[in-house]
Amino acid sequence: MGETAEDTKDESQSKLLEAKMRADLLRVVSERDVSQKESMVAKRSVKLLQTTVEHTKKDVAKLRNDKALLERELRQARSMADSLSKSLLSTKEGSTLEDLNFYKQKSNELEARLRGMTACLAEKNQEIAELRRCNNRNVSQQRLQSLRGET
Repeated sequence: MGETAEDTKDESQSKLLEAKMRADLLRVVSERDVSQKESMVAKRSVKLLQTTVEHTKKDVAKLRNDKALLERELRQARSMADSLSKSLLSTKEGSTLEDLNFYKQKSNELEARLRGMTACLAEKNQEIAELRRCNNRNVSQQRLQSLRGET
């Protein structure tokens, strides 16, 4: 009972300040938890994108190998068609004409497959570029979140 009005006022302000600091601490802890959850989601997203990029790169490498193989086969088929065409000019046998038509058809088929593979390769390259943009965006967001979490 020996407390004065001034002591009571100071104690009241002290308790009010303490309550305010607790509320601020709870808000900051809540924001930190939200940031950590968002960071974890972003990290998983980046990891998934990296995995997707790796798979796409493997697909691109396979497509490039297939394309090179097809180009080689196409050159061989054209060479055979040319040699058969020359032999056709020197001899006019029916079987040679059939062979020539077969190899020309084979050459056209290989060329069509090569065009398809080239288009598929361009599509995969575009997909890789898009995945890289997504990955960069996620990394930037993750950095921004980590910076927000630090401050």
